[in-house]
Parts: sequence; structure tokens; C-alpha cells
Amino acid sequence: MPEGDSFSVFVKSMGREQRVALLERLRTAVAAELPEFLDKTAVVDVIAGGATYGVEGSEAGALVQAARTAATLALPQRGRAA
Repeated sequence: MPEGDSFSVFVKSMGREQRVALLERLRTAVAAELPEFLDKTAVVDVIAGGATYGVEGSEAGALVQAARTAATLALPQRGRAA
């Protein structure tokens, strides 16, 4: 996965479809607002991945790794949330 800034969002009681929608909303918002915040033209590439507690893991490290893997697998799809 490309290097850059990253952040995590933790949401309680969210199914996969809701997670996919949330990732897409976050991707769209960051891509739209970040260049404006920087006050200059910028190329913004938002890569997002998600993991569900109890499905992809039950420990923090496993969930983070699952989300990173989902984001990496989404790279060729560009525009589709993992």
C-alpha cells in the first residue's frame, strides 16, 4: 500500500453494507475537502479498507491488519470500498 497519512475510524454495531457505504462517504468527503483545506490543487488518493470485529478478527492488531489487507485488495478497483 502507498505510504502516506492514515487514520482509523471505529464504529460500533455496523454491518458490512453500512461499512461499505461509510467508507465511500469518507473517501468522497476527503477527496472533495482536502484540496480546499490545503488551499491549492492537490491530487488526493483515498484508500479505505474495513474489518468487522468477530468476523475478520477479535483483537486490535488482527482487525487493523484485516482492514489494511482489504484496502490493498481494493487498490485495483479504485472507487470501490473494501
